Amino acid sequence: MREFFSLNKFNSNKYVKNKIEPLGARTYKTKMDEYAKPIFEHEPYNQEGTISGTVGDLSIKLSYTPEDKENPRPNVRKLNQLVLKNKTGEELDVLQLLPKNHSIYFTTLTEEDETLKSSADYAKKAVFVGTPLLTSGGLMTLMHEIGHMDRNNHKSLRQIAQESISTSLIKKEMNFVQKILSGFRSANMHDAAVTLNDERDAWSFALAKLRPFFNALNINMEDIKNIVHKNGLHTYSKAIRLVVDKNL
Repeated sequence: MREFFSLNKFNSNKYVKNKIEPLGARTYKTKMDEYAKPIFEHEPYNQEGTISGTVGDLSIKLSYTPEDKENPRPNVRKLNQLVLKNKTGEELDVLQLLPKNHSIYFTTLTEEDETLKSSADYAKKAVFVGTPLLTSGGLMTLMHEIGHMDRNNHKSLRQIAQESISTSLIKKEMNFVQKILSGFRSANMHDAAVTLNDERDAWSFALAKLRPFFNALNINMEDIKNIVHKNGLHTYSKAIRLVVDKNL
């Protein structure tokens, strides 16, 4: 369920207290490793090309070109097409989910790329995926970041402006912690509410878009709920407790 809210009327304290993840260690690393396995075997990436494959009743077609023809990074490509289609006719054309003139860049590495952090960069009008794309986990990461873009695309300019300071500072846990602890800006419950709302909505978007392909991708809904809540959202909840309210 999409959770857009009016920042003027929203009860930040109540939202955070209701939505923050329970205390406890991050879990499900083993399950996350399972979702990092390739969906199907394919040839190594070239400078540009097309990769097609099937798994179960699902066909996947991906095409790509260099990130930047004049100064390309060796392990980064620009996504030109990514289409998922099953035998029942359900189809997901990934680039059609992006706002006009936005792009997707991904790593060609077979493990997490430390030089390319997964993110939705509004200023650059780009989504970056730093995990292998042709894995169930990579597709979830991609759709999650597109979910951030989609969320902003459906808000008014006033809403975006109201949230811009908070979201730019607390997009990732380390930015949230470092900038607040350095005295750049005092944290408050409004920041925490914006963070949780943004992350929860992006995950909701990702799961809704990929749900028709769960069986073929060997995605177990209970696993995903735990990965999202006990890893992804747990990270933000830990940061919120650290810098906003230790008693949450």
